[in-house]
Amino acid sequence: LADDPLLTVRDWPPAGQPDPPWPDVQPLRVVLDSRLRLPPDSRLATSASPERPVLVLCAEAAPEARAAALAAAGVEIVRLPASDFGVELAAAVGELARREVSGVLVEPGPTLAAALLAAGLADRWTAFVAADADVGADALALYAPAGPVRLPALEDVMVSRHGRDVALTGRPADRG
Repeated sequence: LADDPLLTVRDWPPAGQPDPPWPDVQPLRVVLDSRLRLPPDSRLATSASPERPVLVLCAEAAPEARAAALAAAGVEIVRLPASDFGVELAAAVGELARREVSGVLVEPGPTLAAALLAAGLADRWTAFVAADADVGADALALYAPAGPVRLPALEDVMVSRHGRDVALTGRPADRG
């Protein structure tokens, strides 16, 4: 919980596109939070509404009082089986499929990134490098939270610029 994100689409509409109504372009905002650490007064929780929903997938044993506080803010809570990662990823994917979510953009921390890679759930992998990033000695923790993690070999690699930042995107080779 190092930042206080909104997880919304920015820079909309794309250049040269008609301007659709703002709520129609907002995705379902989903947080995997096994212990319900998301603060009820966070920007994400306080911005939850029927037009801009927030779904938190937590472990079955997450504290009920925290679930009630988030629900009071308008956040939908779904309890799922736990795993070594926190929330069972297959159950999370199943819940999203049940809701007819067909694509997911994931902004993971080190634990979720490692779990997604280990489970083979990344169809595309993008790493952004900020030109003005303040990279400290713990930067490798992003990729190795609990020891070495084999990063995927990438195929169909593309490099793109986003202002001063650079993105490297590819398809994990073992995904076919």
